[in-house]
Amino acid sequence: MVHTIHVRSVPIFLILIAANLVAGPTKLPSLRVGSTVYSNAVVMLVTATDIYFKHDCGVANVKLKFLEPELQARFGYDPAVAAAVERTLLEREKQFSEAVARQIAANLMRQIRGPDSLGNHSISDPLTSHSLVNKPLPQFEVNKWLTDKPTLTNRLALIFFWTTESLPCRTYIELYNNWQKKFGDDLIIVGICTELPETIIGFTELPVQFALAADPEKKAAQTLGVTEVPHIILVDPKGIVRYKGHPAAITEKTIKTLIEFFSTPSEQPLAE
Repeated sequence: MVHTIHVRSVPIFLILIAANLVAGPTKLPSLRVGSTVYSNAVVMLVTATDIYFKHDCGVANVKLKFLEPELQARFGYDPAVAAAVERTLLEREKQFSEAVARQIAANLMRQIRGPDSLGNHSISDPLTSHSLVNKPLPQFEVNKWLTDKPTLTNRLALIFFWTTESLPCRTYIELYNNWQKKFGDDLIIVGICTELPETIIGFTELPVQFALAADPEKKAAQTLGVTEVPHIILVDPKGIVRYKGHPAAITEKTIKTLIEFFSTPSEQPLAE
């Protein structure tokens, strides 16, 4: 069974900036991107930054900058134009994420419970009996740790699912680098990228400065019910899931509040 991680992305009219619908699909017996080879690729769409295609195992998109030079020339890749488009997308995504963060964070802070619930109190509520919120974090596996395997107990943990090709994810990589440095031993951030190790290692635009795993088989995503990126799971020092969803909901203020709360032996109510 093929499991797909969907990228929560910017509006389609932004993705299609400088897009060219292929006038008659371009067929390639094989398409090599790094160490990955796609068989019987049929290119359906080319933008300033990506190509979108069907292949024997499904559909995919890859960055033009990762293609071999001959294919880059064939599809009209211009590094300067591609960089300008990506800067525009990142800026608009940043503005959108900031607006979403303000709204969601305000709503979540109103939902924080008092001491008669942590065991029950949380910064969000489960929608179904299958929700992980307010339950112990299940044991999960990844294909390969690219750093030392972290210990998630006895401190606040933030598990971050991401991909190198997701523009929204890039915003949070920089943010979480800063958080890991700022909060030190009080917070452990764990990045789980659903791509091949060599793809992650080759992603040098934004060096990841927190614990990192490659999970191309999406073992952890399947266990933890993650179907899109960016996506985070926030776990308290006792191993209980306190939030699961889009990262815009969890701000630095939220992290500070939770660290202070869980460092207090009496576990007093969280202030709004």
